[in-house]
Amino acid sequence: MRFKDKVVIVTGGNSGIGRGIARYFAKEGARLALVGRDSAKGSEVESEIASAGARATFFQCDLASEAAAAELVDKVAQWGSVDVVVNNAGVGSRRSGIEANESPGQRWSKLRGPNLDSTYFVSSYALPVMRDCGGGSI
Repeated sequence: MRFKDKVVIVTGGNSGIGRGIARYFAKEGARLALVGRDSAKGSEVESEIASAGARATFFQCDLASEAAAAELVDKVAQWGSVDVVVNNAGVGSRRSGIEANESPGQRWSKLRGPNLDSTYFVSSYALPVMRDCGGGSI
């Protein structure tokens, strides 16, 4: 098992591609921190992975918030390390609540948080933890 006992954060790990990524890491022995905004979907994936014999914990949060990203990484680091971060969270224009009559600036502000800020915040807080633990991958 390539990721046996490695700690892996998967943002957007509660559905779609993120769910598939989480399932792969679980099969490879990782301990998973699944992150998303939908607690029902997150609990479902957490249970699915646990029933397959792997370890997963779902964290409900909006990673467009710097404080939420910092808190998430701090909680996961208490497991002993952060070895891998998969920045998968994001939304398309249909899921972001964008209306056809909105200006480009209004549309951008709705897309920027979940698609860009979340990646920057999680990576920025995970890097020092990874460095202190001897390395990792984002």
